[in-house]
Amino acid sequence: METLILSEIHVRKIMISLTPFLFNCIIDGLDLREIKLSGRKFTWANSKSVPTYEKLDRVLASMELEQKFPLVTVDALNRKILDHTPLLLSTGEKVYMGNKL
Repeated sequence: METLILSEIHVRKIMISLTPFLFNCIIDGLDLREIKLSGRKFTWANSKSVPTYEKLDRVLASMELEQKFPLVTVDALNRKILDHTPLLLSTGEKVYMGNKL
């Protein structure tokens, strides 16, 4: 009878290969949907002379949140010195800020 011994490296490789599958299962299981991004197509860029652009960052929401806040939006802000674009989630509701002097 042979004994299977998995090294820590093999276990990490297996977990890394399963991570996207598990992530997608969780998203599907919770019925999360992506809120459309306004302001730009990509959320990440490297610093090379010919940059690579990717959409790595997303905002996911439940249907309950979308029903409670039907005007919800996600806007891309200026990334300035960051490699990731900050995202601003807005419920679309007016917020009372008190008396402004």
